[in-house]
Amino acid sequence: MRIIIDGYNLLRHNQGLNRLACRDLKGAREQLLKRLESYRRVKGHSLEVVFDAWKGDSPRQQEERFGGIKVIYSPSGQNADEVIKGIARTFGNGVVVVTSDREVADYASAQGSPVITAGEFEKKLVEVFLAKETAGPVESHPSKTKGPSRMLKKKDRRSRTALRNL
Repeated sequence: MRIIIDGYNLLRHNQGLNRLACRDLKGAREQLLKRLESYRRVKGHSLEVVFDAWKGDSPRQQEERFGGIKVIYSPSGQNADEVIKGIARTFGNGVVVVTSDREVADYASAQGSPVITAGEFEKKLVEVFLAKETAGPVESHPSKTKGPSRMLKKKDRRSRTALRNL
């Protein structure tokens, strides 16, 4: 599974990293990437993290590797949201987009990409680390509802399936 992550968006959903970012943005970014690298090793997914321009004067998109993660910095004059939209436009349902930005989520969903909120993905990260520490999977019990069944919208079904596979 190829996962495209809105880097600063996810960083803001972790309280510890969010506090660190107020003092040391580069350090917070590195801590986030270390957490994602651990997740990647456990789950085996392909991860790409997109951040707003690192060096604001670069006319081209900058890319680097952090462990097995592709890290993308948007070019000057463009933000991470536009880069993520471009990836979603190019690859459609071939990528899962992690963002809580409504505009990016709606755009990616319209291109066929399942969208997971940063908060949901942060919960998955925590589950993976807890399961790793306890040396067993975290069990989840789906709630059983009563009453008439209700079919979810197609985009919601895609997102739910992608979330289950994370």
